[in-house]
Amino acid sequence: MTQNSVVLTGRIAFAPKTFDTKSGGKIATFVLNVWVGKDKDGKSQYIGINVKTFDSKYAEAVAALGQGADIAIVGRLTVDSFEKDGKKQYTTSVIAD
Repeated sequence: MTQNSVVLTGRIAFAPKTFDTKSGGKIATFVLNVWVGKDKDGKSQYIGINVKTFDSKYAEAVAALGQGADIAIVGRLTVDSFEKDGKKQYTTSVIAD
């Protein structure tokens, strides 16, 4: 089976959140604003991509860069599900390697 792969460049939208794991590692989550082109009026359009990293050194680096930093990410797509108001919801995010 082939694993998916994505490469993104963008700007960190909000201050990254970091979490310590029981095993002593670190996880970071953040939103990456990615430029997707211009609208019919010529204004730049961006989308927010949820990103997670489970590698401690990358989590610390992202946290140190902080909001507004321009970065490039290599990773893979993942889909998570959760219940909200009794309905199953899905969210797509990138696991950064």
